[in-house]
Amino acid sequence: MAISLTDAIEILVEKATLYERPELATYRKDADEITRKIVEGLGEAGPIFITEFEDLKATSLFWTHPFPQFRVPVLWLNMTFQIEDSGLAVGEKIPKLKLKTNLRCSPANGSDINGEHFNTLFTFHINRACEEMQNFGCSSGNRYKVTSDTTLQDKRLFYTITASQYVGNGFNKITPIFYHFILGFKFMNNNHCYSYSSDGFAKFCRPLDISKPHRLAQMLSVLGKLLMNLNINPAMAVDTAYRVMSYSTEFTEILIEAIRLCVPSASNPRDLSAVHIKMLNWKKDDAVVLSELLELFSIP
Repeated sequence: MAISLTDAIEILVEKATLYERPELATYRKDADEITRKIVEGLGEAGPIFITEFEDLKATSLFWTHPFPQFRVPVLWLNMTFQIEDSGLAVGEKIPKLKLKTNLRCSPANGSDINGEHFNTLFTFHINRACEEMQNFGCSSGNRYKVTSDTTLQDKRLFYTITASQYVGNGFNKITPIFYHFILGFKFMNNNHCYSYSSDGFAKFCRPLDISKPHRLAQMLSVLGKLLMNLNINPAMAVDTAYRVMSYSTEFTEILIEAIRLCVPSASNPRDLSAVHIKMLNWKKDDAVVLSELLELFSIP
C-alpha cells in the first residue's frame, strides 16, 4: 500500500539513523585503533600541543563518524602555553589577529606566535606518525597503509589522512577510512578557539561538545549513508551533503537535490539518474510503497 512520500522519508531517515551494514562495524573498530595510534604518534611531538582521541575521531569522514559535528572539519589542538591577543570581539571581521606569548619556542617569532610555524610543526609530526603506519595491523586482521597530505584551500591548509586497506597483494580500491580537517587551537588561559589562515589568526567561541547529539550532524550522517548506499563514493557524498544541507528545510528536497548533483560525476551515472527520476515521480505523486523506497536505498 502506498503512503505519502513525506511519511515514507521520515521512516527512511529513522531506519537509516540506526542502520549500519555489518562490514562497516569492522571498519568502525579499525578506525578507532588507527585513530589511537595516530594520536600516540602525535604525542611524541613534545610539549607544544596535545591531540585528543575524540577530537581526531570527529574529523573522520567515513565509516567511523561519517560527518563531523562542525560545518568545517577542525582538529582541535590543546596548546600547552598561555597567550594574549588584541581583545577584539568574537566574530569581528578583521584582516589579521596577532597572538603573543612569553614562551620561547619554534612557533613563536619573538613574542608573536607564527601560525605558519604551527602548520610546519604539525605537518612534520603527522607525516612522521603516518610513516610509522605503512603496514598497520588491526585486531580485526585488516591491515592498512596510512598516509597524510595537505592542500591549500581559501588561504587555509587542509590535512587529509588516508588509511588504504591491504587486500591480497594490493590495496582496496575504496579507501574505507580517512580524515579531513584544518587545525584549530585552544590555549591554556583563553576561553576562545583560534584557526589560522595566511591572513592571520581568527577567533571564535568554543565548539560544540562532540559527545552530544547534534541535529545537523545527524542529518549529514543519514544523508551520507543514503548516498553511499547508492554506490556514491564517500568523498563525493561528503562534499555533496555539505553543499545541499542549506538547499531546503525539507529532507526530501535535500535528498533529491543531492542525488541530482552526484549524477554527472558518479561511476554509475545511468543507474543514479534512474534513481533521481524515480524520486521525482514519487514526489510528483506524493505516494510511494515504503518497501520500494527502503529497497532503493538498501535499508532493511
